[in-house]
Amino acid sequence: MDKDKLIGTRLDGRYELTDLVGEGGMANVYRASDVLDNRVVAVKILKNEYSESEEFQRRFRDEYCKNLRYGLFGQDAVYRHGVH
Repeated sequence: MDKDKLIGTRLDGRYELTDLVGEGGMANVYRASDVLDNRVVAVKILKNEYSESEEFQRRFRDEYCKNLRYGLFGQDAVYRHGVH
């Protein structure tokens, strides 16, 4: 994957994006370092072209809620969510 402009960005003062690890239809997934809890996490970010769409924001939130409720194969935990 090409170098992503978000690599090196720190979100919410704690998640430093280190690698782009996956690209989906409406979001990208990054490996990040949680500098407060000293752990590696995944951060999923809605793509720019969908970030202004209320419909895509709703779908993104719905997916988050389903992940909390049912979990995903290979997923350890969902720690938090937010808007940046």
